Amino acid sequence: MAGTLQTSMTAALDRFWDNAAVSATYNGSSVTVLADDFGGDREREAPADGHMAVGSIEVKKDDVSSPAYRDPVVIDGTTYRVLKIESHDWYSWKLVLYRDERPGPGGRR
Repeated sequence: MAGTLQTSMTAALDRFWDNAAVSATYNGSSVTVLADDFGGDREREAPADGHMAVGSIEVKKDDVSSPAYRDPVVIDGTTYRVLKIESHDWYSWKLVLYRDERPGPGGRR
């Protein structure tokens, strides 16, 4: 029974993904991603001192088996790096990306 439910859910998610995802390159491979938090004000303070532009994506586990810190992701010609794995489920990874890291006054501590 669980296999049937997961099969149905996967088919539904695949249809949604086909309509909502954008093309990207993950570590040199073509993938499709759901891009979240990439509109408007993306500037947030970095965990340490300084600033960076951040956003998040979801990518299918079928496309990326094991994401890692600083993996490159290119979306619309802009290169981002994986900052962290925010969450995951049986279908996809939610990854926080960053670019334009800038140290604050006095540099890194």
